[in-house]
Amino acid sequence: MIRKKIPHNTLRFLYAKSGNNCAFPGCTMPIFEDDGLLTGECCHIEALSKGGARYNEATSEEEKNDESNLVMMCSRHHTIIDADSAKYTTEFLKKIKHDHELQYSATHKVLNDNMLLALEQSMDRYWNKLQVIDSVDNHLKIKIDTSATIEQLLGHIEDNFTRVEELFDIMYHSDEKLPDDLKELCTRVGIDYKLFEKVPYYENRLINRLWEYHCLGVPNVSAHLKMYFLQFCVKVFAELAKYSSEYNGILKECQDKLEAHQECNYYAD
Repeated sequence: MIRKKIPHNTLRFLYAKSGNNCAFPGCTMPIFEDDGLLTGECCHIEALSKGGARYNEATSEEEKNDESNLVMMCSRHHTIIDADSAKYTTEFLKKIKHDHELQYSATHKVLNDNMLLALEQSMDRYWNKLQVIDSVDNHLKIKIDTSATIEQLLGHIEDNFTRVEELFDIMYHSDEKLPDDLKELCTRVGIDYKLFEKVPYYENRLINRLWEYHCLGVPNVSAHLKMYFLQFCVKVFAELAKYSSEYNGILKECQDKLEAHQECNYYAD
């Protein structure tokens, strides 16, 4: 299984801000030697795969491969920070990344083609290690399509979001049918259902079951999730459009969806 590579522009940008030095405080080891040999590594602050150091299941693969989640380090310090994620937290690593890159913001380090190739090969070796995770012989294993494009992944998220809404709707109607289902069961076993009707409606757990969750909680959470998702889409494609005009059409489509959503986005109350 082939995972998506970190984009060239991201690697070039990351290296340019590294000053060709490991970001770990006090370390002076280079990322590339004078002869162009790669001795450093491109490190994920929050791991790409579950089980890795500081893994955050709330972020997507694109977010994990974003420049903001990557830092250049020597091999030794990469191993050290991943071996003790309790000590080297996400917040700590983002701070040293910020401080390090600020220090070298005025420098102009540029990746040449050979250096970029070496960095990509290093990442390929990393992806190959992760392939073992998805190669397990278990039909229940959820596998990632690493060849999926950003557009396809966002489409999958939107489709699954719609499916979640459909499942909530099914559960809502199922709860609505509880009194009728109970009445049918009472008839089959010879119990007088009218006994249940003597219970005041505000004490009857079968009437308007989980009403606040179905009619307020779920709609409000769904409205927020959809807003955040559409806003995320707009921001992603706005960034991509800076590098290629091919994303302008998708950006406009996402902008229209977000605008239409916000025009009717109110709390259920």
